[in-house]
Amino acid sequence: MSIIGNNHSVENFVSGKSVALDATQRLVKVTYKTTKKGDKKDSKCVSIPAVSSLEQVVIDAMQAHIVGMYQSAQDAIIRALVDSGKTSIADDEISTAQVLEYLNAEATGERLKKEDVIEWFNTPDGLADMLTLAFAEKLGLPDNATPEQLKRVEQQVNSYRESFAALAGGKTNYLPEKATKMIKTLETYGDSNDVLVSRFKARLEKMSAVQDDLDAL
Repeated sequence: MSIIGNNHSVENFVSGKSVALDATQRLVKVTYKTTKKGDKKDSKCVSIPAVSSLEQVVIDAMQAHIVGMYQSAQDAIIRALVDSGKTSIADDEISTAQVLEYLNAEATGERLKKEDVIEWFNTPDGLADMLTLAFAEKLGLPDNATPEQLKRVEQQVNSYRESFAALAGGKTNYLPEKATKMIKTLETYGDSNDVLVSRFKARLEKMSAVQDDLDAL
């Protein structure tokens, strides 16, 4: 790909074949999305020296950027908490430990974005379609339903969409009653083999378990 030195060649990226030159380097991939016209540029890659640690002088020079990254992580955490209905934010919810947890999830790709969940929810024959049919049947909508009737169904589906989308935030928390209702929705209309169904169900079960613990007192 390139000779190890201070100049690194950019090559075409081949999935499964393109790798870093050796253990001291890392491979950087540059990929492109398909345009609306159907065009797509070839993906590229370059092998560069890996950075395992930073000297203190570098950290000092980057201090303002590090603080900015820290604050951006706090902003994202707070947004997730507010989206889940929180009306106050505790210091331990935006602590360094929570910031590190957020950044680690971002780095490993474990953190979902709200847009990802909405896209999943709207997948053909997914939760949006199944809930639309279920609510229409529950309301007894005729084949020639009025715009007002259809709007009622749409509002209910939108409510579920927003509730599931909020789960993209790691700090989102629901009352046990609502969590239980969402679990039932996943069990009734979700695909048991779907990774997100399993992931959301596990989170919601922890929320609903709070009520079980209270009942046991």
